[in-house]
Amino acid sequence: MIRLAALVLMTVSPLMPVRAAGDMDLATFLVVYRCDVIARIQDLYRDHDPAMAQHRWLSIERDGADQAYVQCMFDDDARQMWCEAASGYYFTKPDQPRKLWLSLPAKVSLAALGFDTSIENGNYPRYIPTLNAADLNAAADLLLSALYLAYGARDKTPISLTSQKQPLAHLKPCAPVS
Repeated sequence: MIRLAALVLMTVSPLMPVRAAGDMDLATFLVVYRCDVIARIQDLYRDHDPAMAQHRWLSIERDGADQAYVQCMFDDDARQMWCEAASGYYFTKPDQPRKLWLSLPAKVSLAALGFDTSIENGNYPRYIPTLNAADLNAAADLLLSALYLAYGARDKTPISLTSQKQPLAHLKPCAPVS
């Protein structure tokens, strides 16, 4: 009986990401929202000015949620992007006790996406190779997957996309192709 109760409790736990009726699945979410993200990543990738290397960054975040973002920055020669997913660590000031922790299911989702969730005093890092167009598409999918799986972004969730070259914009669905 205890095992059955534990199984039921694990199944309906409010900490687990739950898809509401009518929500699109992850694969559909990626297809619908990747266009703006890919375009922004490609724009940053093409800008090879070494003097501007520190400005080749991108942040994507779920609006209205505390610490629900992933940000990336190209290295100097654009062979990889250094990314980090928000852990909640920077929600409070350094001299104050930490108030926000990412849930275990969210951390498991980020770890499955390759982020190092063993970090205790900072965000969760990950390097992404960016040697060709397929890598840039995969980077866009990774950012959106993190928002979907770890931070609860869904269809019609307001999502902001920001970079040095193109300040804040709200993510829009891709134009339908007929």
